[in-house]
Parts: sequence; C-alpha cells; structure tokens
Amino acid sequence: MTQKIRVGTFSPSVLLSVAAESGALAAAELEVEEVAATSSPAHFRELVAGTIDVSLTSPDNLLAYRYVDANPLGGTFDVRILAAVDGGLGLSLFAGPGHEDVDDLMGLPLGVDVSVSGFAFVAYELLAGQGLHAGMDCPVVPLGATPRRAEALLAGRCAATVLNAGSDLRAEGQGARRLARASSLGPYLGTVLAAHGPVVDADTGRLWRFTQVLVATAARLAAGQLREEATRSAISRLGLDDLAARRYVETIVDPVEGLVPDGKVARESIDTIVGLRNRYSRSDSSLTTEKALAGGLVDDRFLGPGLAFRVNGDPVVSPAPGATALIHVLRNDLGLVGTRFGCGSGLCGACLVLVDGQPTPACDTPLWSVREKDVVTVEGLAPHPVQQALVDEQAAQCGYCMSGIVVNAAALLAAEPAPSEGAIRRHLDRNLCRCGAQNRVVRAVRRAVEMT
Repeated sequence: MTQKIRVGTFSPSVLLSVAAESGALAAAELEVEEVAATSSPAHFRELVAGTIDVSLTSPDNLLAYRYVDANPLGGTFDVRILAAVDGGLGLSLFAGPGHEDVDDLMGLPLGVDVSVSGFAFVAYELLAGQGLHAGMDCPVVPLGATPRRAEALLAGRCAATVLNAGSDLRAEGQGARRLARASSLGPYLGTVLAAHGPVVDADTGRLWRFTQVLVATAARLAAGQLREEATRSAISRLGLDDLAARRYVETIVDPVEGLVPDGKVARESIDTIVGLRNRYSRSDSSLTTEKALAGGLVDDRFLGPGLAFRVNGDPVVSPAPGATALIHVLRNDLGLVGTRFGCGSGLCGACLVLVDGQPTPACDTPLWSVREKDVVTVEGLAPHPVQQALVDEQAAQCGYCMSGIVVNAAALLAAEPAPSEGAIRRHLDRNLCRCGAQNRVVRAVRRAVEMT
C-alpha cells in the first residue's frame, strides 16, 4: 500500500521530481507531497511538530536547532542528518543587475534568508572575500527562502544575495552577476536530508525506503542517467528555459557542487559549516565538528546496502528491495523453508512467523517493516513442546499448515502459559487446516501446556 511522505523544501526539488518520474518512488510504494518553506524557523517548527516528515535543508540548520539554545525556536531538538544530498548546487554570491563592480555594493543591502543561517554565513564570508563586510559596508536584510531572495535581487530590493538550485541561473539570465562560489570556501555541503529523531525511530521502514530512493536517484543522475527527466523537471519546476535547464543538469552532476551519489556526509564539509557558524554566529562558538558528530548529528543507518534485522537470533542484512515480502527472503535467500506460502494474503496462517514476539503473516509483510526487529521462524522455535505434542497426538495429515500452527501456538503459550480450551480455539482461529485436524491440534496444545 502506497504511503505518503511530506517533504519540506526551500526550493522546488528536481531530485524529487525525477525520483517520481522515473518510477522509483512508486516502486518503493511512496508518494511525496512537497511542502515549500517560508523560512528556516517556520520550517523547523513544522519538522519538530510532525507537520512534515523530512526536510531537504542546509546542514547549518541542524547545528542551530540541535545545539544552539538561542535559536529562533528557543530550544534544542533531536534533529538528525539522514543523508548528504548535494554540494551546494551552484551556491554563489550574486550582485543584482546594474551593479558592475563590487564597489557598487557599498552601502546597499545584502539579502539573506535570516541573519544567522548557514546561507547567511556563506554570504558574509563570500562578501568578505570581495573586501566588504556584512553589517558594516552592506546592511543585512532578511528576505526568506532562496526563490524569494532571487525575486528581491531582480526587483532591486537588495543589491546582493546568495542563490543556488536554479535560482542562480534564472537570475544570471536576467543580468545578475556571479561574484564568488561557496565551493571556494572548502569542502561544502549545501543540502541534507533531515528528520526529527522521534520520527526516525518510530517510522524506520518508510524513512529507509525514502532515503534509499533519494540516494539511488542521486547516484543515477550523477552517473549521467535520467538527464532528460532532470531537464524537463528543471524547466517545469524551476522556470528555466531549455539552455538554462541543461546548465542546471550539468551542475547537479558536478562532482564538487552537484549531487552526492552515496549520501555520505564528509567530515570535512561539516568542518566548513561549523567554522562558518563559529565565525559569524552571535551565539557561543564552542561547537566543534567532533562535538557535533559525537552528539548524534548524523544518523546514517539508512545508507547501508541492505536492510538489517535478526532471524532466529542471528543478524541478517538483506539487499532485497524493501517492498519484498518477508517470506521470499526467508525461503529463497536464507533457506528457511519451514515457513510455508499459502494464500498470499495473510489470511490462512501457514506463513506465520514471530516479529518481535507477535504472530505475523510473512507473505504480506514487506521487508522494510522488520528493519532492526527480531524475526523467529518455526526453525528458531525448535525444540518446542508444541511440536512434540503435535507428534504425540498425530495431529498432522498433510502437514502443510503445521509450521504456522506451531508458531501461533507458541506465541499463545508465551503470553498465556495455561490457556483454556476456548482461548486456544480463539487464538488458532486464524490457522486454516483443510485436512480437518483442528480438534487434534487443540488437544496437542493442551498436552503442551501439561508438558510445560
């Protein structure tokens, strides 16, 4: 069943559009609703409140809302980076149309989203590299997210700002001048996939699938695939003409400023982000990369090549797609053929296994849903008193349903060591037996109670 995931963005995301058009999101049974951010504080208020599920945002925002008490929300929160997305996508300092020289900017406003954000710090540093100082030579004006700043630059409401992700190309096409690139500051990380810790811990399956889709799509784009899809998206989502859209595609495949194909966060890029924050933030500057990383800033559990869980006490990492039915991994990949395929709809009980102690039909349980959970099959129960009791009562005829009955009965006895006959019948009602051995099965479970 398709699940919706609400993704907060500061600029329209070509990456998300390509993931949808290529079918990658549908294959992962996901539907994305993109929610445009108006400002960093409003955006993170939504993230913490659960109004949005994940965010495509600047890593500096994670530093601010995780470690800095004096942030606009007035407190710190367990927000985490799940994956690196891009190296800035052309993030650069721009002068507005008509400003031919850096000296023209003296005394004119520098537009930022908010005055103490990661993009603002980049603007201050790049402006300093041009010989001007924010707040002294150029008054700082908060103007909101990147598309809004691009409009303000072209309308003359600010003389300079930092732009990226297609807004830079659109502004350049209308006469703005690119003065300096963020990539000149050292290894840089422009966008990360982020989420609130409680959501990460409670919804691992959906977030794992989404992260896998995002990183896999980034890898395909970085490898030169899906270019036409990306070009169409840049035209429709970013308002670029064909030439600018193709330039944008060249940006996203750039090894420095483009998409991060493996989703891994480079320590050196965090060094750059932390350094800028310590240099320009008005808050305590004691934050270090070591403190940030040791404090749980990066939660990269969803970047692995496969999905990790435990089967009969043993750790397993499966490379199968997250939508694969658990029974296929158990039987075909792990050789645990005691779990039988019956109806395929979770109705007959032949395929029951225990997931964190609960009887669960393996035929319609997607692999992603057992991430980091304990799965026990009939092989993992042996020897169990129910098995011997079934033999003693000669309960089985064809035996096809027996492994599911053993699992379900074992779960009942674990929860209720001395159930009544009525409780046994009610609990085993989900296990179908076409051979008509139900009464003998009930007697066997009662015998197992006596054996224990």
